[in-house]
Order: sequence, then structure tokens, then C-alpha cells
Amino acid sequence: MFGAFLLSIAAGYASPFARPFIEQTIEKVLLDKVDFEETQALTLSFIVCMLAASILIVLFQVNAAPFLVIFGGAIGFFGKQIAGVVMTQVNK
Repeated sequence: MFGAFLLSIAAGYASPFARPFIEQTIEKVLLDKVDFEETQALTLSFIVCMLAASILIVLFQVNAAPFLVIFGGAIGFFGKQIAGVVMTQVNK
């Protein structure tokens, strides 16, 4: 269960970095340039990364609660902002 949580954190963290690859893949499949807004591209990237993490969790036959997967993905995605807030509060 903890492994699924860590995998979902990694997927959430990797989603902004996967965005260009996902956009290129969509353009290759559709054979046309698709103009995504920033929020749309990030949301699509997050969904694809979390789907990949979920598939890996199933393949590894890990018993994981869906809440942990979603919570881990959110922590990974917003990790830099969360760390910034914590560091600001600690340094006060």
C-alpha cells in the first residue's frame, strides 16, 4: 500500500514534465497541431500520469486504497507549493 502511495506521488510530480511528450503524441495521432491552454495541458498530463500509475499498481498487484492514490498524486503535483508554504512558516 505504501508503494502505491509513493508511485502516485512520483506520477503527480512527473506530470508537468510529461506534458510536452503527451502533447507531441496527441499531435502525431491527430496529424494536426492542437492548441491547448496551459491548464488543459496540465490536467491532461496529470490524468495520463495517474492512469499510468494506476495501471502499474494493478500490474504489481498492490492492494491500494483509491484515496491514497489520489492523495499521493495531489501531493506530488503540488509538492513544490506545499514545501514553499511549510518553509515559509518554519522560517517565521
